[in-house]
Amino acid sequence: MVEAAIVLPVFLTLVLGLLDLAGAAYRYNLVSELARRGVREAIVHGSQAPPRRVALGPQTWTATAAAAGDVPTAIRSLLAGIEPAEVTIRLDWLDGNNAPADRVRCTVTLPYRGATYLLSGQQMTLRATSTMAIAN
Repeated sequence: MVEAAIVLPVFLTLVLGLLDLAGAAYRYNLVSELARRGVREAIVHGSQAPPRRVALGPQTWTATAAAAGDVPTAIRSLLAGIEPAEVTIRLDWLDGNNAPADRVRCTVTLPYRGATYLLSGQQMTLRATSTMAIAN
């Protein structure tokens, strides 16, 4: 019984730590996919976008996934169990223009509070960036 009293807390700490790490890895992968989808939506909203699409850029654009618009809508579909107001989206036009072949970068941030948040009260900010050339 003494051995169990020593080993059990260590074992539970390791298991909870691994679950917390797995949750953070899942969320980081999700944030990376959100950045990819955000930039993919932005590259079809360049200066030569079809009339049914609103052109974006070249000024910096920042919003949450809860905002209205094509980019937040494209991102919101993946946010099962995540509050859209917590997800921040930022679009930057790296070449200072929104013409075809110019680059646009999407940065997505999401706060992550895992099991360690209950113990320490600290949260991690997960951030991912994706860059693509404007298509039209």
